[in-house]
Amino acid sequence: MNSIIICGNRNDISVTNIVKKAVSLYINPTDDNSKFIFKECDNVSKIEKEDKGVVVFKNSFNYNNEPIYLKNMIPIFDSQNYEARKVLKKQGNIAISCGMSLHDTLSISSLDFSSAIVSLQRQIINFNLKVIEPYEFRVNFSEKSGIYPILASCAILLLLGISPKNKYDFNQ
Repeated sequence: MNSIIICGNRNDISVTNIVKKAVSLYINPTDDNSKFIFKECDNVSKIEKEDKGVVVFKNSFNYNNEPIYLKNMIPIFDSQNYEARKVLKKQGNIAISCGMSLHDTLSISSLDFSSAIVSLQRQIINFNLKVIEPYEFRVNFSEKSGIYPILASCAILLLLGISPKNKYDFNQ
């Protein structure tokens, strides 16, 4: 079973709620036929060697030099999250950065109160081994959503091979 692991302070629900809701609109993580299951952890030492899938670092993530096993994981992180960057630098994983920089894998090119144009700024390879070339797509969301949870949700869906076609709609 592959996992979507959300890593950081459990009291920080800003990323958890939005990612779970957005991804659950497109896959059913509790369905026996689903290829993914959600997990949460406070720190990376809770990620097991056997875990495969995606690890989403919350901005509340704090690295305490604990042992890390991310070999089979694709990390997703806010490019302003220096604790996650420190961990990933040690691991050497290919990671998906999210933010407002030209250096980020996913960024927002246009934003209003309930939608955004998301820009995939470099190619990624999804879990089906399909190359996804850079392009832009629309995302509709609740006014209470932050930029990083929206971008992390988009990254997960792209990795799962779920194309936005014209848009992702996280309001359904």
